[in-house]
Parts: sequence; C-alpha cells; structure tokens
Amino acid sequence: MTDAQIRDEAINLFVGGFDTPSLAIAWTWYLLAGRPEIAERVHAEADAVLADRMPEAADLQKLTFTQMVLKESMRLYPPAWLLGREAIRDTELGEVPIPKGATVLISQWVMHRDDRFFDDALDFRPERWESNPVLPRFVYFPFGAGPRVCIGAAFATMECTFVLAMMARRFRFAMATANPVDPQPTMTLRPTGGMPAKLIQR
Repeated sequence: MTDAQIRDEAINLFVGGFDTPSLAIAWTWYLLAGRPEIAERVHAEADAVLADRMPEAADLQKLTFTQMVLKESMRLYPPAWLLGREAIRDTELGEVPIPKGATVLISQWVMHRDDRFFDDALDFRPERWESNPVLPRFVYFPFGAGPRVCIGAAFATMECTFVLAMMARRFRFAMATANPVDPQPTMTLRPTGGMPAKLIQR
C-alpha cells in the first residue's frame, strides 16, 4: 500500500473502532438521563442477565431492551450522520441530473428523523423497535448501506450493547447541567463542549 492508503486505513481503524462507538454510548446515556423510567428498564435487564459476571456472546440475544435503546439512540443521534457516494455514471434522481463523478450526500440525521417513517420522530421511544418494523431501504442506516456498509456493524452493536449493560450494572448516569447538549456535525456527530455528566454508583 502507498503511504496515503496506510494513513487512510489507520484513520478508519481509529474512527470505526473508538470514535463512533464511544459517541453512540455517550448519546445513549444522554437520552437515558432524560428518561429515568427507560433507564430503569436498562438497569433491570442488565441486573437480570448479567448479575455480577462479565457478558458472554450468548447474552447479546437476552439484552433485547438494551439493544432497542441503542438502536433508538442511533436513530436520533447517529454517530455517522452523513455519508457521500460518488456517481459512477450520469444518472437522474427525482428529476435532478447527477453527472458522473458527482458526490451525492445522504444524511442519516435527516432520514432518521423523518415523520413519514417514524411516528413522533423526534421522541426517544425505544419500544418502537419492539415489533421489528419493516422500513424502506435507506430509511434507517446508522452504519451506512449498500456495498460499502460498515464492515464492523455487528461487532459495534455487540460492543456497545455490552458496554451499556456493564455500565448499567454499576452506575446511574445523570447530566451535570440542565442545559441541553447540542450536537456538532463534524466528520462524526459530537456533543458540543463535551458531555457534562456524572456517574453515580448504584
């Protein structure tokens, strides 16, 4: 590989392996801090499934509500909030001509909050995933979509679910400020000024 390719691969590993999962977990706890009744369900599930041990692969299917919480969090605050795709030929999309080589931007932030597809789209409602709703393609895509979908999607889901459950076993999460945290859309969706919060031992 060229030096540029090595650099790009290293950036992918750092961003994909650390940045986006940590943002997903931070935004999830931010949402849970505002909905203590939902947080209690996460605590209860973690207590019931994990007790005092480390999670095992088989536990992933038992942490069903925690996974719904994570899925809903990534709907409202997708760590990857925008992606681009290059047109490989001249085409047209919704009567808009797209020349070969043009970059088409697709936003998870916009699609995930579209009330044509999600009832009360701006509300944090993990239970909306309980019935495994069938959505049109490219309506919910926190890990991207198509041939270049994130190769680590399944691992990241497991990682974030287990980290949330392990944290929930030991701590409660509370915001240290009454002010809302504004998302900052850089390459990833970061909390402006960080996430001022405190962990309270259970």
